[in-house]
Amino acid sequence: MALRSRRAFLLTATSGIGVALLAACSAPSPSAGPTSAPGSASGGSRKQVTFWGRQQFLPESNDYLTESVKLAGQKGGFDVSVQLFTNDEHPQKEVVAMESGVVPDITYTYAPALWDQNGYALEIQSLYDEIGKSGGGWLDLADGSSKTTAGKRIAVPMNTEPWFVHFRKDKFAEVGVSMPIKTWDEMMSAFQKVNKPDEGFYAFDGQMTEADWVGNCLQFMWAFGGRLFDKEGTPTINTPQNIAGVKAYTDLFKNKMMPASVVSQKASGNNEAWLSGQVAGVSNPGSIVLAMRKAPLLILYFVAQRHIVAGLSAGAIKG
Repeated sequence: MALRSRRAFLLTATSGIGVALLAACSAPSPSAGPTSAPGSASGGSRKQVTFWGRQQFLPESNDYLTESVKLAGQKGGFDVSVQLFTNDEHPQKEVVAMESGVVPDITYTYAPALWDQNGYALEIQSLYDEIGKSGGGWLDLADGSSKTTAGKRIAVPMNTEPWFVHFRKDKFAEVGVSMPIKTWDEMMSAFQKVNKPDEGFYAFDGQMTEADWVGNCLQFMWAFGGRLFDKEGTPTINTPQNIAGVKAYTDLFKNKMMPASVVSQKASGNNEAWLSGQVAGVSNPGSIVLAMRKAPLLILYFVAQRHIVAGLSAGAIKG
């Protein structure tokens, strides 16, 4: 999806707020119950808008989003309540909202199709076109990811996140592996060498249950030539290529090259495993790079947390 500046975000919120209000006012059926429809009372009172967003790993990112939304309210002449939820909470909040009929006016969502299926997503093609025109155009991949197969535009792309593979150069050097790693086979061989599960140190942290699972496992599927859909939009999840990629990914866990915690981590679990020095590699967006700029305090915090938990567990066993 196209990367958007603060100015582009303001244009989205101020130009599209009428569409968002209509979305909040329109329940899918009379039995759906009341909604969070913001009032525009007579006498010139300001509109009240509810914005749902996702908390990011870094507080600075959350502050930036909140400030941008509130600035849009100032420019657009409306009051806005910014409510941010963790990646673990946000999907459940959205499902409950759809079922109860009490929905926000704008939501930063990964599931626009689900909102459309439940009767809340509106056609916003004109807004999409306006933002594209003012921002220099959309990337090609933004087109299909924000509309239904029938062609209804139901979302405005928010951003694109390049995923990097981060390696602990010092740990790989200790086992005779030099950077850069150039091939898939070299990476798998390096993982086997650096992996020390008996010492609580693992080659890779790839989540199995939370949001980052998609970003990690999908890359393995691509590495084996897999895709989620073909050119006609038909799902291709059960192809030999996809199955091979998923198997390679889950084999890392089965062979103890991932921490056992990957099946129960919260969304930020792989960030924490990396910053605490528990793993030699992770695949993650730029949030890890930004966090490492504050590395001394952040790493000490996570290491301290891990040692405290270990100490309490040992004490409980001895007691």
